[in-house]
Amino acid sequence: MLFTEMEIEIPKAVFEELQLYIEYLQEKTGKTIDPMAAIGNILQTYFENNGLWGVSEEDFKEKAKIAVKKLLTKKAKKDKPLLTKKVEKLLTQAVEIEQVPAKTAGQIAYQAKALVQVTFPHRDPKTPYYRCDSGKYSLIITADPDHGIPYGTYPRLITCWLVTEIVRTNSRRIVLGKCFSDFLRSIGVGLDSRTRKQVEQQIKRLFSADIKLKYNSKESWQFQRCNVATKAAMWWDTKNPDQFTLDESFVVVGEDFYAMALNAPFPIDLRALAALKQSPMALDIYMWLTLRMCHLAAPYPLSWPQLKSQFGPETSDLDNFRTKFKDALKKVRVVYPHAKLSVNAKELTLFPSPTHVQKAVKRVAA
Repeated sequence: MLFTEMEIEIPKAVFEELQLYIEYLQEKTGKTIDPMAAIGNILQTYFENNGLWGVSEEDFKEKAKIAVKKLLTKKAKKDKPLLTKKVEKLLTQAVEIEQVPAKTAGQIAYQAKALVQVTFPHRDPKTPYYRCDSGKYSLIITADPDHGIPYGTYPRLITCWLVTEIVRTNSRRIVLGKCFSDFLRSIGVGLDSRTRKQVEQQIKRLFSADIKLKYNSKESWQFQRCNVATKAAMWWDTKNPDQFTLDESFVVVGEDFYAMALNAPFPIDLRALAALKQSPMALDIYMWLTLRMCHLAAPYPLSWPQLKSQFGPETSDLDNFRTKFKDALKKVRVVYPHAKLSVNAKELTLFPSPTHVQKAVKRVAA
């Protein structure tokens, strides 16, 4: 396959990867897109990892930027953008992620292994109890009757931020900020009134919930109460998020949560979280793939029932879950095109791949 405008010969494996990307764009836009139009974020990855001939790195980057800009500004017959704003934003973020490593950009965060093996619910279960099982691991959450079960995007972003702060400070007491807007920016969300209300609600749900982690096998049974917080105070005026307070808002994380954060944190890219935050399932898949690729040495197949148990315990229908998972996975592949995998009607298979953030954190003894 020859992209004549850039005079770059594309190997077969690269072209197959591009086809996946093109399929994603076509599904989202309803338009037929020529391969040249889909040059965006994937070619930079392969330039670095497979060698694209006949052009310098700097020249390639400039031409790739121009190609992406043309794609994002192209108009359809009725003068409508070819891409929706959400897809345009995702592609733009993906290009930045591919061109600038997370460490260089100062965008490395950390998450705890246990919070990726089993996950929070994607939507409000509207019950005082929630359970997620993944192989030998189980997550069991009991709600505070005044607040409910934590769910959705915000508990995922908040726990990532907390684990990152624990790794950075080596302290159980984490300062949340002198004003609400500081905290909202820290977790990478907007400042609008709806977001403020939802984040405040999810903080209360997360910090007040009783959280248990269980490991059950033929050889052993292990149990750990892993509450996020043992003490917390929020002095913010949520209606005036820029208003500073005399007293610091803070949280004292639970001892077991603290130990878990320091024992097995793994690095993730904050820009990927920002790009995927509209989909809790996409966040889960991204972090799970990143964790898996840190250790994967051979092909690893997972059946759809296995995946549903981990990522979709709230979804009763397997076909419905498979559709949702594949849609979320396509979004993840845009920001993490290095991840090698195959999907069919029977299973998802992972293959050894580069990790999304190359340098692992140095572990600190709890």
